[in-house]
Amino acid sequence: LRTHNSIVQNAAATQQFNSEAEMGIMGASVFMRYRPLDMSIAFPVDWMHAVLLGVERTIMDLWFSPQNSGKIFFIGRSIPKLNKQLLQLKVPDNISHMPRSILGRHHWKA
Repeated sequence: LRTHNSIVQNAAATQQFNSEAEMGIMGASVFMRYRPLDMSIAFPVDWMHAVLLGVERTIMDLWFSPQNSGKIFFIGRSIPKLNKQLLQLKVPDNISHMPRSILGRHHWKA
């Protein structure tokens, strides 16, 4: 896990070595000037970008991509059955978007 000190060190390394990113840290933040602030716990995780567009998309690609057809976790052969179940879902009226096909998952938005 990241600590405040590791974040500060990585930010310093990006400036010292003129690199674009160091362990995902792209540079120093103005918030680092405020000493009581712990950079590792001060900001909440951005759920949409970190999870829905990061982890979820990666997992979906692993599960359904033909490149993984030989792997134990591959479920791409079940897409027709999963699509049928997904597209038959009845959503409440206050949800504006209906479920869409897994085949179009690359166009899904968070």
